[in-house]
Amino acid sequence: MRRSVCSVVFVGLLALLAGCTAPLVLPDDEEKKDSTDVNPSGIDYDSIQVVSLGTRTDPYSVLEAWKVAPASDVWVEGIVVGFVKGTSASASAVFSLSDKSAIKQSNLLLADTLTTDYRRCIAIRLANGSEERSELNLYENPSVMHQRLKVHGNLTQYLSITGVYEVEEFVLGNDDNPEENQGNGNDNPQNPNENPSDSPFRANTIDEPVSVAEVVAYVDSMQTLLRVERSYSDEVWVTGYIVGYYNKSPQFDKTGYEFNVMLADSAALTEKNQIVVVKLTKGEVRDAVNLKDNPANLYRHLTIHGRVNEEYGELPSLDNVAESATYANGSPTYRLWN
Repeated sequence: MRRSVCSVVFVGLLALLAGCTAPLVLPDDEEKKDSTDVNPSGIDYDSIQVVSLGTRTDPYSVLEAWKVAPASDVWVEGIVVGFVKGTSASASAVFSLSDKSAIKQSNLLLADTLTTDYRRCIAIRLANGSEERSELNLYENPSVMHQRLKVHGNLTQYLSITGVYEVEEFVLGNDDNPEENQGNGNDNPQNPNENPSDSPFRANTIDEPVSVAEVVAYVDSMQTLLRVERSYSDEVWVTGYIVGYYNKSPQFDKTGYEFNVMLADSAALTEKNQIVVVKLTKGEVRDAVNLKDNPANLYRHLTIHGRVNEEYGELPSLDNVAESATYANGSPTYRLWN
């Protein structure tokens, strides 16, 4: 009797093991690709107000494009901020031209302002052999970086984010013929004298300045191994913490110098690739800000207005800083926080 029970158990185990040898079925690559999240967390897309028409004269912004996608036959405008070197923006978005060998000719990233956040970008495919690849790819046309670009096509999924897979038309820089080729036909005439700003920086004020990281990203792409020759004319309000000064090399955590101060987004930063040098012209601003006469200013928060320029020594800089503490209209030229 005992042998009979054991035999039954043994036969049952053999049957179970035979069933486990059946092949395991996994979803194919296309199924996994289709499940990619095109609305990654971190941006409140529900709060975005779509006020543009998506026409050539009134194109969608990048965030508006996220909100309305998928959409057909629309125009969208943004600033070229980088590219994707792999197959997913979330894993391989690049916002610099410093490594020429890594630059892809097949796509661009557009954003509303300078950013290093792929979630604020859309991807533009530059099809092989197309006019857009010839004229826009960053490998052969590095000066396209940080220029305004307007594209016409269908908003769909591309490189794991919203994008334009087939570019039908594009306009680089100012649009000289906005009334031609209206795309979806909606009419929204504009004052021909009102052209969008060529500045890659978002609108900024003393109360809403740009960060040090935004300035560094701009200069990094203008002064790279590609040596792009473009004039520097963008004046901005920038804010950061005074972390030292530059004298032949970055002098972190030091005082005793009067001709400039170094700004970083955090008082604890000592990475030279995350610093902007603010040149201080002789006058009221230098008197109030410099670290020789004001050693207590070290680690204080400074907001100041000036012109973004190429590297000062080895760091991006802000020059053309006002000599006076106030403009002619009485508004301040800087703010030093306690």
